Amino acid sequence: MTSAATAVAPAMQFRSTRSADAQPISFSQALERGLAPDGGLYIPTQWPRLEPTDFAGCDDLASIGERLLTPFLRGDPLAAELTAVCREAFDFAAPLVPLDSSGAVSVLELFHGPTAAFRDFGARFLAASLSRIRQGAARPLNILVATSGDTGGAVAAAFHRRPAALVSVLYPRGVVSPTQERQLTCWGENVRSFPGCRYI
Repeated sequence: MTSAATAVAPAMQFRSTRSADAQPISFSQALERGLAPDGGLYIPTQWPRLEPTDFAGCDDLASIGERLLTPFLRGDPLAAELTAVCREAFDFAAPLVPLDSSGAVSVLELFHGPTAAFRDFGARFLAASLSRIRQGAARPLNILVATSGDTGGAVAAAFHRRPAALVSVLYPRGVVSPTQERQLTCWGENVRSFPGCRYI
């Protein structure tokens, strides 16, 4: 008989938002699949509870990310590499900048990543994770991004030169700014850009 002190918490599982009865899957499986077969988004079957005190001693973005994500990866093979994933993905600053001398109100700046977009956080975590999940896979994962600017640039930058993925970026010609267009088309190798696509 296992005591409460030595009991191991069950692995975190994820299910589709459109089908509560569907077979739950692991964090790595959800990350690799992207969307559920029924078109829903994957969410945890139970939400972990975190308190501000849980982040004591977290003095940089990578350690905060690791502490926040640990419950979601419980029981997943990727959990053993979460520290490395967070160090790789969140290697830039996100400073909390006071708006006045009192320091009562501050702004968290999310534009210090490689493409100056807050989407760098998610794209870089996804790339670092999938590179490990798909290591040794027979074929690269095909990633299709339809973008009006920031998302495509962040995904392209995050996955550039990673053998685990081929990225196709679709964007509407004449709608994105010249700077964004350069950011979407400058990569090459495993990242291809296709201008002229229009949203319907």
